[in-house]
Amino acid sequence: MTFTFKVWENIKKAWGLYKENFSQMMILTLIMLAIQFISKSLSKDNSNSLLVFILVIVSILVSYIWIRSTLSLLDGKGFNPFSKESLPSFAQIWDFVKTNILLALCVVPFFIIPVFVTAMIVVSSVLAGIGPVITLSMLIILIPLFILFIIPAIYVASRLFPAKYLSVDKYQGARKNIRESWNMTKGIGWKITGKILLVALFILLGFVAFVVGLIITLPIGMIVLTMMYRDIAKLKNESIASVVESPVAPMTPEAIPVEKEEIKEEVK
Repeated sequence: MTFTFKVWENIKKAWGLYKENFSQMMILTLIMLAIQFISKSLSKDNSNSLLVFILVIVSILVSYIWIRSTLSLLDGKGFNPFSKESLPSFAQIWDFVKTNILLALCVVPFFIIPVFVTAMIVVSSVLAGIGPVITLSMLIILIPLFILFIIPAIYVASRLFPAKYLSVDKYQGARKNIRESWNMTKGIGWKITGKILLVALFILLGFVAFVVGLIITLPIGMIVLTMMYRDIAKLKNESIASVVESPVAPMTPEAIPVEKEEIKEEVK
């Protein structure tokens, strides 16, 4: 069984779902963008730390509601982000938070190493009084370094991308979400990476289109990612079913081993 998810075809399907639920998706998208904008504005001032923290919690809650509502939409139950059913319990949102933290811990180290090396080079050049002369050598060292670590980071993030959806869909524990996500994407990691990058480029088009386009590309992109999760989960279930249902060849008399001692006894 192969992973044949087609991004453009699913973007067209997502467009139809977006139009059917335009008002609710637009409101939810505007809330998400407003939270991000306000958080960035307030983070410049340390006195607003508490408010920034509250906005981060609200952002996580909105992300959970987005995923849950989109899963419900794909299951034919409608898109109802502002209904009581879309709100998580404390245990569910805590599982979602823990899953996000574990995801970050799996990916962030890949970015820390090149940043640390960059800082060390800059500090060393300043202390040595070299200044701008070090710029070319820094680029020669840092560009391959960033590529060396960022590509694996993107790959790992892609392999673990179903984890958040599993948290909402199954509510089974953060570590199990990470483990199952890694197992689900085994053998198709690079394919998923390429498709996620395509979706990211599609969403970026909305930002390029005077930011206003994000109201369209962001929700459609999120629907497509949810479709991809469903496809990966279906592929895994079919793979398990094929293994369970595979017939076992019956043992023929010729295939049954006979001990030499038993043969001797028969001859006697």
